[in-house]
Amino acid sequence: KIARYVSAAEATAYVELIRSESAGLDDPPPSGQALCDDPDDEFLIDLARAAGADVLVSGDAHLLALRDRLAVLTPAEFLVTLSG
Repeated sequence: KIARYVSAAEATAYVELIRSESAGLDDPPPSGQALCDDPDDEFLIDLARAAGADVLVSGDAHLLALRDRLAVLTPAEFLVTLSG
């Protein structure tokens, strides 16, 4: 999806930046407390909690619907927070 907004070089630089600033974690065990309407998204919530993430960044409608219970931003909203 990013290809329609930036050049290939910019996309590569962005991916490399994310890779250099991120940490890899093993999948945590399921919490057993389903928050999301889509069970396939639960692992993302569990992973964000296990990692101590301040915010979950996603464009997924099911996750965005949880904003009243969980800090979720779209990628565009997250980029705005980074810029200032």
